[in-house]
This record gives sequence, structure tokens and C-alpha cells, in this order.
Amino acid sequence: VPSKNLYKFFDREGNTLVLRPDLTPSIARIAAKNYMDVNVPIKLCYNANTYINNSELQGKLKEITQLGCELIGDDSVEADAEMVALVVNSLKSAGFDKFLVEIGQVDFYKGLLEECVEELLDSKDIPSNVKDTFLKLPSLFGSSDVLDKAKELATNEKSLKAIEKLEEVYSILVDYGVADYISFDLGMLSNFNYYTGIIFKAYTYGTGDAIVA
Repeated sequence: VPSKNLYKFFDREGNTLVLRPDLTPSIARIAAKNYMDVNVPIKLCYNANTYINNSELQGKLKEITQLGCELIGDDSVEADAEMVALVVNSLKSAGFDKFLVEIGQVDFYKGLLEECVEELLDSKDIPSNVKDTFLKLPSLFGSSDVLDKAKELATNEKSLKAIEKLEEVYSILVDYGVADYISFDLGMLSNFNYYTGIIFKAYTYGTGDAIVA
């Protein structure tokens, strides 16, 4: 979280303290401290307040209740699909009937960047196919047909593997019966650099921001 968006204080020794802006670091700390010797996937959930010092003009609350869950120790496509299906079922249970969960894949974008860097180092020029893919990134969103388009555009192994994983995740989501609530956005990125693999955001009518991420 950008420093200007944190509520900051100082203790007697001059150390900077902040009100927590997000719960994930706390969950990661709990997992690292208490579950290092556990050899099966860990499932945790939480419900707590977070504090973001947003601009007054954004119309957002500065204190929000963050509900979340974590699946730690399983990087399979089955685990990815389980979490996305959980999002769909949770929103339905909360009374939503019109919403969409957009799924992206960080490695698709990273693969394109790595391909560019390699080409730049080799020839100081970006090949036309990579330029074309970058230019089409903003349009690579929608139904599962987008994955077919992406496979035609991508030429590097990392990006292609990212698409294959998304296809596997989608296949499992079809089995879960939640495919009608799923779309894809291959230009989706996260503000957090530690994200790898799939990322997703859920949207519904009447809100200008994601209600799940």
C-alpha cells in the first residue's frame, strides 16, 4: 500500500507504526509461525477491520470490514478453481444474482515482458508479434474464447503455460457449475508485486470498484 495511504504513528523509540491496511500479511505471518510443519494445505478465514487513508474525493470509507479466506500450501489448478468457485458461491449466498468474476494470469504478462527484454538485449528491437500482442492486451477480455485468441498471439513458453493453466481452471469451474459467472482479462495486473499465477476480481452492478479480489 502506498505510504501516503497509510495511517502512521510513532512510538517512543521513533519507530513508525501503521494501522493495518490489509489482512494478508497477518495471515502469512500466522502461517509461517504456526503451520510450518503442516504437510497438508491450510485453509484459514478471517473477519477484521482495515484502514486506508483514501483521498476524500474517492467516496470510499477509510475503515472497512475485510472478509477473506486463504488456501496455503497448494498451487494446483484445482486449488485455484476451488477459490474462484468459493467466491461465486459466497456472492450467491449473500444475495447477489448479477455479478461477474474476472480472472487474469500474471505469468501471461510477465512472459511477454521477458520476451521483450530478451529481444531488446539481442537486437535492441521488439519483434512485431510481441508488439502486436501488447497492443491487443486491452482487448483480451471476455468469455473463454479470449483464451483461444491469446494462444494464437503468444509465442513464449511462459505465456502459453499461463493460458493452459487458465484453461484447466475454467474446465474445473464448468464442473462446479459456475461458468456463467466467469470471464477473463489477460491485461489484468495487481498492485502487489508478490502475486503470481491467477488473480481475480468480482464486480456487480451499481459499484465502481471490485467487491472481491
